[in-house]
Amino acid sequence: SANELILAAANAGITIGSSALIANNGANATAVTIVGTNIVTLSGPSTFTGNLNINGGTLLANRGNNSLNPATSALGNPQNGTRSIIVNNGGTLQFVTGDTLGGANSSILSTLVVNQGGLVTNTTGVFNTFGPLQMNGGTINGAGGAVAGYQMYNLRGTVTVGGSSVSTLAGSGTFAGYHLAAPTVFN
Repeated sequence: SANELILAAANAGITIGSSALIANNGANATAVTIVGTNIVTLSGPSTFTGNLNINGGTLLANRGNNSLNPATSALGNPQNGTRSIIVNNGGTLQFVTGDTLGGANSSILSTLVVNQGGLVTNTTGVFNTFGPLQMNGGTINGAGGAVAGYQMYNLRGTVTVGGSSVSTLAGSGTFAGYHLAAPTVFN
């Protein structure tokens, strides 16, 4: 059976530092769920392959990983195509550093799901690559990208829009753009 780690940041923030990681429990995939109203910071080279659920508060992804197709990241193993990073109503995923899931040419297999009321954003001057993207009425926004050639976000997978509310891709600030790299397809 699967395992789940619940990080509840109700009254104070939680930080899992750069020397710590979240891993699977043997052959069982570990899922991570963020709840509460405060900030959770993940900075370690985590390898877990279960879903990451952001159900409340803000998750700060604070680990750069500028390598091709890495099996570790602050958000778990991005090379597992059966898992999702899910941002639900009241949850925020903020990319604090660039290349969180891998470098610009990485083929990210984990699906980023942004549901109604969910927000994905970045810190000014940060560039990140996404694989498959499912927009269900949520918002992806940013405060500018790294440089002209590496703006806010690099989309490298199928973008699917569902749900009954409007989904938003937006940005502001210097280099606030989206790269539509092969094999990006809008569904």
